[in-house]
Amino acid sequence: MSLRHASSSWVVVLVVSALALGGGHGRAEAIYTAGHADLGVGYLPADKQFDPHWHTHAGATVDGVVTTVDGEYEPATMMAQTWAQRLTPSGGGGLAGLLGVPNGTRISVMGSTTYQPNLGFGTEELDPADWTTPITIRFNPLASTLPSAAAFGLYTTNIGGTTVVDRLFSSFDTGATDFNNTLQLNPGDHAHYQWGFTQQGTYDLNFTWTGTHVTDGPISTSATFRVQAVPEPSTLALLGIAAGAAVAGMIRRRRHAAARQRAFG
Repeated sequence: MSLRHASSSWVVVLVVSALALGGGHGRAEAIYTAGHADLGVGYLPADKQFDPHWHTHAGATVDGVVTTVDGEYEPATMMAQTWAQRLTPSGGGGLAGLLGVPNGTRISVMGSTTYQPNLGFGTEELDPADWTTPITIRFNPLASTLPSAAAFGLYTTNIGGTTVVDRLFSSFDTGATDFNNTLQLNPGDHAHYQWGFTQQGTYDLNFTWTGTHVTDGPISTSATFRVQAVPEPSTLALLGIAAGAAVAGMIRRRRHAAARQRAFG
């Protein structure tokens, strides 16, 4: 899917978002904003490597259009975009150690039906009979790119969202995570967590999938996925109107200046 399928209002929002956040750095990306999707992983036996990718489920919103079938995208051809926000919880020790911000700080979030898009991790495409170990997913802070002074964390809370239960990933302090920036899923499984971002901007997050194949032995593959934390669409629409007015004013001024030059030239 591409931006040409989005409605005109979404085009305004997404274009202004790209301008405000520094553009797409030359990448042509579909934009996933709502519904269920996973960072999925398959296996390429001929290459003896994992195949990390975006896996969107029917009902996910991509480029402003609600999809009716599942879809798969290479890592560099899609990004997730969230404008959901919440205050960091304080129960269970909070997220101060994971994100480096005081408890009660407003952050951008995603990863649940409440905080969209509902992005998880999936290993459903891997046959459990082909693997002798769980699949380990490692977050690699040094191979990731974040906005200046920003932090990313992956965690879970209780149902009420008031108490932190699991601390999986952290760009701020690996030691603050439960298992040194790793999580494990059995082949054929998937799970959802909350993704937290301390600042708005573009996050290029690098992950490594490892596991032991029954015949091919240890397998390890890395890939980078992009997430943008952005202002809510109503704010972006206002920015678009303001930007449009500024451009129109500049055009009028240039036309008036050109007319004066013709009159007095």
